[in-house]
Amino acid sequence: MIKRFIAIAAIAFACVSCFKKGLGYESNFTANIGFEEFSESWDNNEWNGEFYGDDDAYFESSFYTNTIEFICEYNKNIVDYSGFGLSRVFISKGAEYDKRLAANSEKGLTGDVFALFHNNPDIEADKHIAFTMPQNGTCTPVYCLVNNTKLVADMVAEYNSEHETPIEVKLTATGYNGDTKTGSAEILLAGPAEKGEAKDSIVSTWTQFDLSKLGTIEYIRFDMSFSDESQTSIPEYFCLDNFSAKIYITNAVE
Repeated sequence: MIKRFIAIAAIAFACVSCFKKGLGYESNFTANIGFEEFSESWDNNEWNGEFYGDDDAYFESSFYTNTIEFICEYNKNIVDYSGFGLSRVFISKGAEYDKRLAANSEKGLTGDVFALFHNNPDIEADKHIAFTMPQNGTCTPVYCLVNNTKLVADMVAEYNSEHETPIEVKLTATGYNGDTKTGSAEILLAGPAEKGEAKDSIVSTWTQFDLSKLGTIEYIRFDMSFSDESQTSIPEYFCLDNFSAKIYITNAVE
């Protein structure tokens, strides 16, 4: 996968305020990341990363956009990864078979490319999203959109068909500055239905995940947990899109 960095200068011109000519600047802007800048490279077969089986998901190395790094730790020996890859596969209405890592939705909310998260417990990956310029500014996450993969949705449904109590699948985002936790936020990707018409509720549309409680961060770690800790059938995948964060950058000279 090609590492790409979109220069912040092109984004921040409108919100730069100079201190003294030639001595420094500061910039405040909101980074809204939808991953659509990767569509052209995808179509032109420019990827250097691995193709994830028959699932149309690419991974192998971290990728950068708008001062934010989406981290991928790749293990060549087992040809697998922990962290973020990229995908643009959605379920097809009425299809008998859909690719297992398709987003559990018929379309994207704002585009056709999204980030695909996978946690492989055999691969060490402590950081999943990182601010690339902590020495020159701050990053305060606002929200992102999340969804299940078809694989997770199917495995949750299968588990619930065999158990009286629906399983809860919880996604936790934790912010860090160095080794210090700055805050955390949680969202359920699956759990008991709120109403009595159905036994369970499995996220099947792009859902806003409020990240404002994380505060000012250097990096974010995501963790998935299950109410039945002994289960082994449901893997740790989710889809992420439209990551939004408030960015402050300065190179002020005192």
